[in-house]
Amino acid sequence: MKYSIFTKQALFSTLAIGMSQLAYVDVSNAQTNTNSTKTILDGSWRLSSMEYIDQSGRTTPWCAITYGALIYKNNYMYTTVNCANDLNKSFTYSGPFTIQGQTVFHHAQKYSHINLKKVHKRNFKFKDRNHLILSGALGDGFVVVRWVRK
Repeated sequence: MKYSIFTKQALFSTLAIGMSQLAYVDVSNAQTNTNSTKTILDGSWRLSSMEYIDQSGRTTPWCAITYGALIYKNNYMYTTVNCANDLNKSFTYSGPFTIQGQTVFHHAQKYSHINLKKVHKRNFKFKDRNHLILSGALGDGFVVVRWVRK
């Protein structure tokens, strides 16, 4: 069995450094334009689940043991997903982001794999103020990623 070099605690401790100044944004009144330095997405998010949907409609978990974090602050984003049982599915990328309606565009400038160097288009919706769902194309299929506000 392969093990990741990150433990869950180490991953979130590392991501939490310097993030204590994040402001909570009230989703009901937040702006979504690209000129705003605060957006409805701002904050620190913990990965809840990540599912891949193939062309036939079959849904499978991204991997069996997944940890991850997503941070939005000052029109910049950072995400990491650590797949403990399959390191080939682990990834990290960061860069500026923009919002148009209910779509967020992650403009990856730093990344763990060259194939991540692109603009990642993700539709977003909130289950409630503390639960974010991102979805969009991934390879030949579709991905649905659920996040919980930290």
